[in-house]
Amino acid sequence: MKKYARKISCDSRGQLVIPKEVRKELLIDEGTGFWVFLVEGEGILLKRIDDEQLDSEEPIIKEIIEKSSKLGIEKKNIDITIKTYSGKEKGGFREI
Repeated sequence: MKKYARKISCDSRGQLVIPKEVRKELLIDEGTGFWVFLVEGEGILLKRIDDEQLDSEEPIIKEIIEKSSKLGIEKKNIDITIKTYSGKEKGGFREI
């Protein structure tokens, strides 16, 4: 995983700007979709998704768990997050 030495900040509307070099590397264009995960006690995690992935959360959750240590995210916080949001009609992973 590459790290970019750049600080980004929220604007008054809560929006973030993804740095150009990151957008270019990840092929992020206008309209690109993301899963937004709240990781308890850690922050947020954005995962770029393709249209065909919109109907399935499981592969993404599995990938996040597998890479959590590389991302510096404690697995217990991912477990808490999954327990909190799984199975809810509203407020699930797709609707956070």
